[in-house]
Amino acid sequence: HQAMMTPSRIKSAAGAANYYGKDDYYVTGEAGTPGIEWGGKGSEALGLNGLAKTEDFHAVLAGKNPDPAGPSLTGSSSKDKHHAGWDFTFTVPKSVSLAIVAAEKFDPELAERLQGHVMAANKAMMAYLEENHALTRVRDEEGAIRQVATGNLVFASVLHRTTRSGDPHFHVHNPTANTTRNPESGQWGALE
Repeated sequence: HQAMMTPSRIKSAAGAANYYGKDDYYVTGEAGTPGIEWGGKGSEALGLNGLAKTEDFHAVLAGKNPDPAGPSLTGSSSKDKHHAGWDFTFTVPKSVSLAIVAAEKFDPELAERLQGHVMAANKAMMAYLEENHALTRVRDEEGAIRQVATGNLVFASVLHRTTRSGDPHFHVHNPTANTTRNPESGQWGALE
């Protein structure tokens, strides 16, 4: 069994605010765990570091810059057309989840190290996505559309320990906003 990264589309900003805001599931994390933490070079460029504030997290999913004086994050003025983004979920094999749960009872230091490895693997996978798959589209002077590799994403990560039904299932959610900064123009726009 291998670790997996599964993308799922966040269908709408309103839906995302409802889903991610439900009991602040992603923002505050599960009982005994820290909340969602910003990641990505795009987040850094927006001054989003450390633990995410609920209002900032919801703003970026809605395509809005949390800093009202900052640049627009989307080229679309229509809220109906905005696609909020994707949740890239990093999942480890069930055997790893069970090993961590067992270690929590018998060797807490080992459990902490194993969780650290899960988060480090997630970080490496998100860095790979950011470096190799963060793209935007631009139209040149002749009207032709081309892709530009941006190398930056706006995302946040949170480790969850269980399924919604309470079974051991270590996985990391990485909700990723549908915005990226074009290095050629400095403007923000949708991911391709």
